[in-house]
Amino acid sequence: MPTETSTDFAILGMLTLKPMSGYEIRQLVGRSISHFWSESYGQLYPSLKRLEAAKLVTKRTESGQKRDKHVYTITAAGRERLEEWLATAPKPQPPRSELLLKLYFLSPEAGPVSASQVRSAREAAIQELRGFGFSAEKLRHEYGDDPRLQQWLYTLSFCRQQAEAVVRWADETLMSLTSTSA
Repeated sequence: MPTETSTDFAILGMLTLKPMSGYEIRQLVGRSISHFWSESYGQLYPSLKRLEAAKLVTKRTESGQKRDKHVYTITAAGRERLEEWLATAPKPQPPRSELLLKLYFLSPEAGPVSASQVRSAREAAIQELRGFGFSAEKLRHEYGDDPRLQQWLYTLSFCRQQAEAVVRWADETLMSLTSTSA
């Protein structure tokens, strides 16, 4: 494969669950791994073409009422390449945070703006925390017999703890911001 991307491997991983169309892959990403990974249609379809050209997936066309549906299936070569990738250490990824970028560039006199931004981030993290408990229970209920359930719960736990850390950081930062503006 000329250029392998994380998107390519996310798609291969999704196709280990079952054959799917691009639309179905995108929907499943939204329901399963969106707490730590996202794929846009703009990333998905070029990757599917690359994977098909590299013979890591096959495509079959199903006739539909409105339009044809292209269903992709991972090949043996695709499974092998995915297994190789899974066995390698992840590449370091610098975090990207619009919040931190704004805080970095806001002037010290912009304390109220900074506090507002931090409060918004705190509230968003609290909303995420509310969803993680529901997601864990839903996974246990729907996939209680699946041998991959524990792996899926590990990812949810990581994201839950990350959201808890944001709340702690926000509380600490807001205390500092209010003490310096007083």
